[in-house]
Amino acid sequence: MINRYADIEKGKIIAHLLKGNINGLCSMDQFIEMSSCLDLIFLSDCKVLIDIYNKTEELPPNSPNRFIDFEEEISKSIFSSIGRLRANGLISSRNAAKFSGVPVNKLDVESKITEFGILFCKLGLL
Repeated sequence: MINRYADIEKGKIIAHLLKGNINGLCSMDQFIEMSSCLDLIFLSDCKVLIDIYNKTEELPPNSPNRFIDFEEEISKSIFSSIGRLRANGLISSRNAAKFSGVPVNKLDVESKITEFGILFCKLGLL
């Protein structure tokens, strides 16, 4: 039953992505890439991506630092979602976090949405 729910919800997202392709808002290659990403992430990751997208939209356009600790901002643990979103190119990380020599900590959830992530949100999730 849970799998059917996920299949239905992901089917709706695919339909939105396809509509974007048909309307010329993304190429066929981008549609295929976004569809593939959707297969590899959870529905809860989509909610985290929307939160990141919305928080980024609140920042001034000329903000020098678009990397935000989104876990702190939305007050919930999102570390596993962050990993899946990064692995699929929907968000990027602050490289300094990987070389800090410090165990995984809050710095590692500092991320920003990529152009691909913005397109995915606009066409499939919003």
